[in-house]
Amino acid sequence: MNQDDTDAEPAARLHATCNTKEHNADNRHIQAVASRLAYPRMLSSAVVAELAGWSRRTLYNRIRDGVFPAAIVTGPRTRAWLESDVLAFIEAQRLQRDERMHRRAAQRAAEQTNGAGHD
Repeated sequence: MNQDDTDAEPAARLHATCNTKEHNADNRHIQAVASRLAYPRMLSSAVVAELAGWSRRTLYNRIRDGVFPAAIVTGPRTRAWLESDVLAFIEAQRLQRDERMHRRAAQRAAEQTNGAGHD
C-alpha cells in the first residue's frame, strides 16, 4: 500500500459520513451565515429611507441633526449604509418606544392608585 492509498481511504470515509441530509442542511446554514458575516450588505439611501419609514429628505435631515448615522463613502459619488447599522438603529428606536410605553403605563397606574384613595 503506497502513501496515496492511505490518504485516500480516510478522505473517502469522511466523504461518506458527510453525505447525509442533516449534514448538508447544516452546511448550507453555516455557509449562509458565513456569507452574511463575510460580506455585509450595503444599502442605498432609498432603501434606508424606506426601512426607516422616512422620505430621503427626512433621512438626510436626521443625519445632519446627528440622529441617524452618516453613510459610508463607497465611491466618488456614492454613499451607502451597513444593513446592520440601519437595523440596529431601528431596534434601538423600538426599545426606546417600548420603554416610554412602560413608563407611561406605570405612571397611569400610579395615578389611578393615588386617585382611588381620595374617593
